[in-house]
Amino acid sequence: MKKLFLLLAVLTPLLGQAKKTTPTHVRWCSFNVRLNTKKDIPIGASWESRRDRVCQYLRANKLDVVGFQEVTTSMLPEMAERLPEYAYVAQGRRGTPTGDEMTPVFYLKEKYDELAHGTFWYSEHPDSVGSKCWDTPIPRIATWVKLRDKQTKRVFIALSTHFPLSSNLARTESGKLLVAKTAKIAGKNPAMLGGDFNMSENHPGYAAIVGNPYVLRDAYYMSPRHTGVRYTYQQFSKIAPWEAPRGDFMFVSEQIQVTRTHFEKDIPDEPLSDHNPIWADLEF
Repeated sequence: MKKLFLLLAVLTPLLGQAKKTTPTHVRWCSFNVRLNTKKDIPIGASWESRRDRVCQYLRANKLDVVGFQEVTTSMLPEMAERLPEYAYVAQGRRGTPTGDEMTPVFYLKEKYDELAHGTFWYSEHPDSVGSKCWDTPIPRIATWVKLRDKQTKRVFIALSTHFPLSSNLARTESGKLLVAKTAKIAGKNPAMLGGDFNMSENHPGYAAIVGNPYVLRDAYYMSPRHTGVRYTYQQFSKIAPWEAPRGDFMFVSEQIQVTRTHFEKDIPDEPLSDHNPIWADLEF
């Protein structure tokens, strides 16, 4: 009996240490689903024809947390109805109850507890609902959620965003603001960001994100393994693969290791969106 107690005394701290060092795995996705517009009906890409495929894509690829772009107030309940295993946080960029556009974050209910969430606006007054600046005609936003993994108890931040389109200045200043806000929201916790940034990696706005003292890295370049295509925007397969750009990015803080990235290939006869969903396997 005495030997058993001694054995337990030795093993108990070791078991506790093993639990602490168990890594947290997250399959993180960014997906611009293309808003619901009648313009897409003549080309067979209406939201009504795509929404089931979009929702099934999450299940088929076992996505844990997804940051969406271009989700409107009418699309959100349709997605939530088709994805009952996911909870979500969302905020309209204008703050209106209808006809608004969002960058919601969906996450698996069974895997995560939500601790906090919020939205900020790309402007000189980022906490003011509907604010805009830097020559942008419409408000642009980032929505974030703080989650705790139910198994490992680790806390992390997931953020989805959609950058301005019309102004180089706006994209550059938005990059600076994104980094500053992420650093404040995340603190010492790991952070994963994704979105439609409406720019290439040669843009000053990209440099503002990856060249900041608060280290955010492009997951695509951190991954030892990449599958799928190399582009993210194809305009419903109208742009040839060798000409299609990469304007959607996933960034991770320095605590996170990237083990795989994947950019989905577009299928002309069964379109998901005019953007390809992109996802990464993350570990921390």
